[in-house]
Amino acid sequence: MKNIFFILAFSLVLLSCDKDSDSNNPNDPGTATPSLRFTANGKAYEWNYTYQQTATRSVGLVKNTSGEYSLSALSDNDYLHLGLPTKLLLEKTYTYTHGSTVTNGFTEAKLTDLDPLNLYRTANSNDAITVVINSISNELATGTFTARLSVSGTPAKTLTITNGAFTNIRVLP
Repeated sequence: MKNIFFILAFSLVLLSCDKDSDSNNPNDPGTATPSLRFTANGKAYEWNYTYQQTATRSVGLVKNTSGEYSLSALSDNDYLHLGLPTKLLLEKTYTYTHGSTVTNGFTEAKLTDLDPLNLYRTANSNDAITVVINSISNELATGTFTARLSVSGTPAKTLTITNGAFTNIRVLP
């Protein structure tokens, strides 16, 4: 009789525990694995960090002081900020070209292994970025991006970003 009582009590404990699969829910901003990957001048990058994971590693869609968004990623000494000309983030395509206005926003990249000395920006007339937000759900965004950036005053020094994609990137209000 004691064995039956023990088995029933143990079963009750097991049934009342949370399922493991719930703790890895990809729609939960606290547990979803973020990913940002791209190719810059032929070199592949992939940063799988949460927003402010550490002081030097972070990925997110964040608002600047004027309320406009940027796709921002930081990985140790490297970073990528793609300013979006919007205060309301929607599922759509955003394009920013040289001369476009983003209030207090900016677009720049620093990839030290490709060029340790220069910042790349939308500095010349044929520079541009495109960010496509495919979905926003539960404070998480998924989409794609491309960019052509250059060093100010040096049109020959360009940074071409292709195959950019992000998944489960935190959207911060």
